[in-house]
Amino acid sequence: MTATSKVLSPITGDSFCIIEEEFDSKEIIDLYLTNLNIDVNRFFLNIPLINIYRCQETGYRFYYPFEAVGDGLFYEQLQKRGQKYGSGYYREGTFDHKFSLEHIEEGDKVLEIGCGEGVYMKLLADQKNIISTGLELNNYTIKKCINEGLDVYNMLIEDFAVTAKSSFDKVCTFQVLEHVYSIKSFIESSLKVLKKGGLLIISVPNCEPYRMRHDKFSTLNLPPHHMGLWNKEIFQNLVKIFPIEIIEVKYSKPQSIRGDAYFRMKRWLNIKSLSFENQTFVEKIKMILLLPLAIFFAIFDKFNGDINGGQICVVFKKK
Repeated sequence: MTATSKVLSPITGDSFCIIEEEFDSKEIIDLYLTNLNIDVNRFFLNIPLINIYRCQETGYRFYYPFEAVGDGLFYEQLQKRGQKYGSGYYREGTFDHKFSLEHIEEGDKVLEIGCGEGVYMKLLADQKNIISTGLELNNYTIKKCINEGLDVYNMLIEDFAVTAKSSFDKVCTFQVLEHVYSIKSFIESSLKVLKKGGLLIISVPNCEPYRMRHDKFSTLNLPPHHMGLWNKEIFQNLVKIFPIEIIEVKYSKPQSIRGDAYFRMKRWLNIKSLSFENQTFVEKIKMILLLPLAIFFAIFDKFNGDINGGQICVVFKKK
């Protein structure tokens, strides 16, 4: 589905966007209830359809309308669900945390936007002897951070930037930008608090065009959890809009050939079930029959270098 619209790009603020995909809101509600046991119905009241729009200037793709974005209660539910199953919601020991340390030196003044439970802030203290500053909107995790002696504020970067102009050597934001719909003000404010020549380090899920390339119905890659779909090409186009240049791009470990084939088949068959075990008997038979063909295509793409990792981290330098 492709159609013009009057929706403006969240990055440029003035470029008209094109509709590329359409989701039935009920379909999304069912996915969250079935796969995560979370009721998200309240985010879709009077919103029967969710569209994916594409900014024609940058290629940025985003879900619309923005009213479907998650709230504090939603993230609290995700956090409690993670704790129930022993995984938590906030990540530890991730590739982007480790990679970013290569660009941070002792003595740097560092800001983390969306610091969660302070995992990265504690990593900076342990490995770089840096007392960093964090911004977070989850009251539960803010209290936890403050109780552990971390310098964390309940503020949007747009508000924080008003009094912190050119204050930091490095600004980091890990797995946050995909949740944000006000991209232009977010990046402008992040650059505002950054010193000239400072680094802005961003990591997000890599969507080419979806999670794991093919997983269109990845539950947590849909609203109200995620609002934007990022990849390397979009980040490369940001240098046309903002006073930045790319220093380095890093992917997490690439998906396996078998994994790529699995998600490819799900897309071919329009399967929404989270795992193979949850699929219907007919879906399983179709998947088994299609497996050799999907493996063939996955091997071909692997050989051509088209299978990248599920996460991407980009280092920008402020001009």
